[in-house]
Amino acid sequence: MSFPYYFRTLAVVLVVITLGLSGCSGETSEDFLAEGKKLMEEGNPSGAVVFFKSALEKEPQFYEARLALGKAYVAAGKPEQAETAFQKCLRQNAGDPELRLELARLYVDQRKSREVLEHVNAYEGLAEKTSETEELKGVALAMGGNNPGAEEALVSSITLDPERIPAHIALARLYASMGRLADARKYVGDALKIDPVDYNALLLSAELSRIDGTPEQIIAAFRELAKHYNKDAYARYVIGVQKMKLRDLEGARQTASAMRTEFGDDAYVLMLEGMIAYAANDYETAAQAFQRSVTQRPTLDGFYRLGLAQMNMGDLETALSQFRVVLDRQPRHTEARRMVAATLLRQNRLEDAAAEARRLIENNPDLVWGHFLLASVALAQGNMELAATELDEVTRLDPGMTEAHLQKSYININSGKLDLAQGDLESAVSASPDNLQARVALFQFNMGRGRFDEAEKVLMGGLNNTPRDAVVWSYMARMHLLRRQEDKALAALEKGQQADPDMADNYMAASRVHAAMGRNEEALAQLERYLERKPDSARFVLVSAVLHELLGNSEEVEKRLARAKELGDPDAVPVWYTRLMSKGETDNARTLLEDAYAASKSLRDLSLLSGFYLQQKQVEKAVALYNEYAATDPVAAARGLFTIYTVNKQFDLALEQAKVLEELLPLTPEGALQEAATLERMGQPENALARLDSAYKQYQTPDLLIAQASVAMRMNNIAKAEAFIRTCLKASPDYAPARIAASELAHQQGRLKEAAEGYENVLQRDPNNAIAMNNLSMIYVQDKATVNRALQLALTAYVRQPDRPEVMDTLGLCLTAAGRPAEAVRVLERASTLMPDDPAIRYHFAKALAASGNTEKALQEVKIALGKDEFSEAGEARKLLKRLGG
Repeated sequence: MSFPYYFRTLAVVLVVITLGLSGCSGETSEDFLAEGKKLMEEGNPSGAVVFFKSALEKEPQFYEARLALGKAYVAAGKPEQAETAFQKCLRQNAGDPELRLELARLYVDQRKSREVLEHVNAYEGLAEKTSETEELKGVALAMGGNNPGAEEALVSSITLDPERIPAHIALARLYASMGRLADARKYVGDALKIDPVDYNALLLSAELSRIDGTPEQIIAAFRELAKHYNKDAYARYVIGVQKMKLRDLEGARQTASAMRTEFGDDAYVLMLEGMIAYAANDYETAAQAFQRSVTQRPTLDGFYRLGLAQMNMGDLETALSQFRVVLDRQPRHTEARRMVAATLLRQNRLEDAAAEARRLIENNPDLVWGHFLLASVALAQGNMELAATELDEVTRLDPGMTEAHLQKSYININSGKLDLAQGDLESAVSASPDNLQARVALFQFNMGRGRFDEAEKVLMGGLNNTPRDAVVWSYMARMHLLRRQEDKALAALEKGQQADPDMADNYMAASRVHAAMGRNEEALAQLERYLERKPDSARFVLVSAVLHELLGNSEEVEKRLARAKELGDPDAVPVWYTRLMSKGETDNARTLLEDAYAASKSLRDLSLLSGFYLQQKQVEKAVALYNEYAATDPVAAARGLFTIYTVNKQFDLALEQAKVLEELLPLTPEGALQEAATLERMGQPENALARLDSAYKQYQTPDLLIAQASVAMRMNNIAKAEAFIRTCLKASPDYAPARIAASELAHQQGRLKEAAEGYENVLQRDPNNAIAMNNLSMIYVQDKATVNRALQLALTAYVRQPDRPEVMDTLGLCLTAAGRPAEAVRVLERASTLMPDDPAIRYHFAKALAASGNTEKALQEVKIALGKDEFSEAGEARKLLKRLGG
């Protein structure tokens, strides 16, 4: 008879009380043994343990009681205590066949193959060969890697007892591990004929479907298991996972929700919830779910997925630790080692990454990803020869690997082998015609060579009547803008909006084109079209406020800034602040920043508030803010203090903070970069170069080479600057700051076409690069033919960084050149208020005022500009002064 849990627990309590009185009860060890056996029959092994122990207290050498105690421990899930009991029995009676069989069973569960065989052989020497002993022998031999011996023993087990289901299942598992799936399915089928609802047979049948079955077949198999064992969380988990593979995320969510209701915080529930969050790019939620899952049930899959989530959160070191947990337990886990290599590569730990990639290749010489990762490391190291060799091996093993063809094109482009690069890119598109990345790469390559018709043909081949077409039309619009075909660009953006009405970029781009063409109402209409679909898009609300600012619609600006702030756009506060400052509302500006920082305690709001204090000559308040913040983030505090002391020309104190950064960040060159910058500001450029050189020998990072190039450029040592840039580009051909530095050098020397091509190249790779946008605008604004392009770039930069006075300055300059001085005046007035000591901004403001007819104010501003430090446009400013009658 089986009792409910409550009554079984009560029985144990009564047992203990009874035993407490046993000294006067007169019960014998045999009585205790009998009571224990009764509890075992009732399914209460924990209660039985108490009686068996009492029997042994009465009679320590009571063999039958000790053997029963070992069995009770096994039933209670306590293998270590069971082994201790059985070993004591072994010392008492090594010739007991029953004991030997119990030990063999126990060691199978513990996966101790040698011990299993020892006790099985002992049993068969004492008694006889049975179906169970042959099964145990087969399982042990399989554990030890002796597949032929395992197969022979398991077949023997089934021959001795054709109805023995565990032997059928064990043989099926063996065949599955050997890749003999047909044989595996036969023996599972035989087991299910014997018992159609045997759990292990149903489970193995379902697991076999996962090897080569479709997601639909796998779902069907696990639903059959769940039908008979509806409390099996694993079966439901697999069903949810397969729904995800079918892109049925809603179905997976429903499965997870039902599992949570039924199983609560079970490890499988948490795993499925984590996978759903990961698919939605919510990596933080995914990581939390995976962490809780592996805490309950430490599985390799759980640790691996936890590592992936942490990697996508940018927590690379913690991710590495998860992948290494997997490799510690399963050194040949290919995916975990692959992710270790990829993570080390992202950390720029190139030697370690190369070692892991080579280990992947050693384990499997034909592993495509091993060769690809080694090629990627070689590229990062500047070893183009090794990279090319490995990529050739990749494309030999997998001609359809698009990424390899793209990297080969990259090598050939940087080697000047443009025809070979074109072939690589065409191979990438041929290998994967639906891969938009490959098409875009070939499109941009053709654009760079001026082959616009070929570029358009490649890109248009990517249209497939899906929402993805919106991306294709977005690139088409960029091409038309480069060719100064604004109307065609707008038509392409309209098609993009039709393809995917929710793709924000096409509305934003269309708004910028209209604004650059002076059609501000149409520009606002584009923003409103998107806001009708997504009224809570904070970015669009803020950009519409910025456009209203250009138009002078103050009331609308206030409303929209308030709404953007309410929606949480991080730029709303700085934009509002710059507006208040430009209107002279200093107290309101301070209150805004102080309230924002008090509410958020964010680094961005801290930086804004400290900047305000600096501008108001309240240095002590700015310093106090960062000293207080040091308890939260000492690195950010040191950076902030460095900036304060630099702006305030307290260079000795700035050097101290640079040293603090070196101590806080010993694995990065940041402290050395800050120290060099300070030395240069102190009039010691040679010392700055020396410091950067010593840092480069230590860290070997490209930013140090570009820093040296920048110092050399300011020293007018063009040859040295070019040498640093060449070295950097050779080691890191794709490093955007190096490409920008090369363009800036050409710009400085008047090679404007070369500079413009360089900046355009950077923007093709990184359309959001603010430096390239700003510098390119400054080139294009000098030519009437390219003023619209300059204005488009300046507007793009402005809507992304509407609080930056240098961005306002460029936009104002472009608006003046485009014949829109009234808008230019509004922008430049704000810029000059925010940076009153910048003579170039004051001069640009004067130009806009003069163009708008405000001669008196223009004369005042140009005099202020010329009264400050010498600047590159001072000669032009003097000409303006003369024209204005000054």
